[in-house]
Parts: sequence; structure tokens; C-alpha cells
Amino acid sequence: MNPEILNKFSSGFAMIKKILVISVALLILTCHSSFSQQQWRFPIVFEDGSGQRDSLWMVFDTTATIDGVDYHLGEGQVTYDPTEFNVFVINWDFKRTKTKSYPYYIFPFIDLHNVTTINCTYPVIIRWDTAMFHASGLPTTPKLNAAFISGSYFSNYPDDPTAPYNNTINMLNKDSLLCHYISPSLFPLNFILQHVDIQSIRNYNKMGLHLFPNPAREFIKIEDKITIKAWTLYNETGIIVLAKQFDRAVPSTEFSIMLNNLKSGIYFLKLIDDQNCEYYEKFIIFK
Repeated sequence: MNPEILNKFSSGFAMIKKILVISVALLILTCHSSFSQQQWRFPIVFEDGSGQRDSLWMVFDTTATIDGVDYHLGEGQVTYDPTEFNVFVINWDFKRTKTKSYPYYIFPFIDLHNVTTINCTYPVIIRWDTAMFHASGLPTTPKLNAAFISGSYFSNYPDDPTAPYNNTINMLNKDSLLCHYISPSLFPLNFILQHVDIQSIRNYNKMGLHLFPNPAREFIKIEDKITIKAWTLYNETGIIVLAKQFDRAVPSTEFSIMLNNLKSGIYFLKLIDDQNCEYYEKFIIFK
């Protein structure tokens, strides 16, 4: 072959190769931009009656784990001044932290469970940014349609008819909450973001429960000190999957409900106490 033609052929092939490499790189970047999940950080700010402030963080991140301490996301033990107002949650190492993270594949469930405080002066103002519930990058399926605060405090608080459960406060249609001291006190309390599938849940959710861990894997425990005659576990479609009736009423803190044979998904637990009061709560099994 003529050397001049060969040189032109080689130059053209090199140019085509470069164009292909650039195109593939751009395609990878485009796909990564389209499908990568941006970290979502949701702050909840507390201000007590003395004007001191502290914050807790709820985080969705692709690198987060379910049952470990994600130190790189801030779930490690925090350093704090024990003489000042502070709010905390407990991490998987049973240390005080101010951040709770979850992976995106269990979106939209995330919670700050059993929030506690030290050196609190009432009243307490809790603030959050409702625009963050619609931030770009959040998955749209399933829809995050329930964001609420729960705790025994709200059994003495005016009922919020827009909230998905009794004795809870809807966070979707307000950006702050003023809490005066009443008995019982505000803390501990829970912040839960999730998708609610059973629309009529308020009709039979007479009293809420505090369950741990949530999400659960092998078992679920009831933290509330109540005496139980029977319990029933329903799946998301309302079918009974487990049930037990005790020969005598049993303190709820003395037993666990084993979940070994159940699949991952959303479940509802109903308890009946020795006064025939019903308690009802939703939780997630993730395996």
C-alpha cells in the first residue's frame, strides 16, 4: 500500500478511536449523572427556652448501612459540653450521636428513634424545612407521604387530624412546633418519615407503640411498659401472619416477637392490654 495512503488511514483510524473513547466517557458520565443518587441531609433544629440550639440529622446516602455505625456520615459518638443543652439519639454502638443514616434502597423509611436531651429549659421550639421533603434527587417511588413526630407528650397535645397516626404531629404542612412543658415531658420522642399505604389507619390506631429495632431483622421488642394479653402481626395487605394469646397478661418488656420466618416488607403490630385497650404500630422488616 502507498505509504501516504497508509498514513492517512492510520491517522483517520486514530481519530475515530479518540472520538469513540470520548463518546463512551461522556456516555458513562451521563449515565452516572442520571442514575447516581445525591446525598440527602435533613436537619431538625431544637431551641430551648434559654435560647440554646442543637440539631439532629436524618441522612439518605448510597453508602449508608442498615445496622452499622456509618462514621463517615457522622453516626459516630459526638463530643459535647455536658453543661449545655443537647439532643441525642443512640447509634448501633450504644453511643450518643446526632445523625441517623439509611441507604436509598429502603426509601422512604427513616427515623430518629428515642430522641433524648440534657439541660433542657422549656418551652422547646422544633424547626425543619418542609422543602427538603421534595428535594431533587429523592426517589419518587414509593412516595414519601408521611412525616411525623410521635411520643407520649402528644397524648396531651391537641390532636392533629392531618397526621397519619393518632398522637402524632404532621411535619408535611408546617415547619415548626412549639412545645410547652406538660406531663409527660416532650422527651423521648420520635421523628419518622415513611410511605403510608393503609389510608384508614387512624380509624383503628387507638394508641401508638415504641418498637425497637425498626427496621427489624430477627425480632422486634416493645419499649412501652404495658401488660399484654394478646398480639397480632399483619402484613401490608392486612393479612395476619403471626398471632399469640397469653394464658395470663405479660409485661410487654419481658418478651420479643421473633421474625425469622417473615420476608422483608412493611408490617403492622396490634397489641391488646389487660384493660382491652388496643395499641397499633407500623414497622419494617429488612433482611
